[in-house]
Amino acid sequence: MKRALQVLIALAISSLFLASPVSAASNQGLSWGVQLHDRLNYTLAVNNATFHMSEAFYLNVTADPPAIPDSMTLLSQVPTVDLDAWWTNGTEMQIEYAILFWVLVDLPFGTGVVLPIGNFTLLEQLVQTYILWSSSTVFVGDSQSWGMKLVQAHPGYNSTLEATYQRNDGALATVSATSTNNTSHATIGSLQITRGLPLDIIGWIRENILMVGAGVLVVVIVGAVVCMKRK
Repeated sequence: MKRALQVLIALAISSLFLASPVSAASNQGLSWGVQLHDRLNYTLAVNNATFHMSEAFYLNVTADPPAIPDSMTLLSQVPTVDLDAWWTNGTEMQIEYAILFWVLVDLPFGTGVVLPIGNFTLLEQLVQTYILWSSSTVFVGDSQSWGMKLVQAHPGYNSTLEATYQRNDGALATVSATSTNNTSHATIGSLQITRGLPLDIIGWIRENILMVGAGVLVVVIVGAVVCMKRK
């Protein structure tokens, strides 16, 4: 019993000093959060008055992400990650993938499916150098995601386009395009691409290692006290 308690206490204490692994960063604080063979899972949902669909697909990282330049001042200098796209039934969706992401992400915002991570302030500056950048675009996000939102007014309706990226790996988290009636504010139609993010136990532990280590340490100490009282 004593040896077991010693091992548990040692594990709990050592866990407090574990650090999350990070990839090599450029001198601008940017690095890739994805790597070769990573799989990104998504769901595509389209809804309007006469049509509804929901289909799952996934993207594969097919090559090692390219080197990030040491100094970038334009969005066009940000390298891209090679991907292929498949419906979950095994059918290739390269044409649909190219059209979807070109219309919803590349054309309005100039960004790809995967961006470097680590310096989102710099990314905001680079995105604003995009030749088709709209001053109506605003940056959105929280502790988990970062992205852009564009609202445009049209005769009879407004359109809202938004794309967000995961801060931890730089891959697209959500893409949404919504049209609403100017008078009733009812939704006319919507398209959403949502990333499926299964619980990553190891990643969660790494990101919350201090909390986990402290919790384990408390449990071990309480257990040790109880055992000593029973003797």
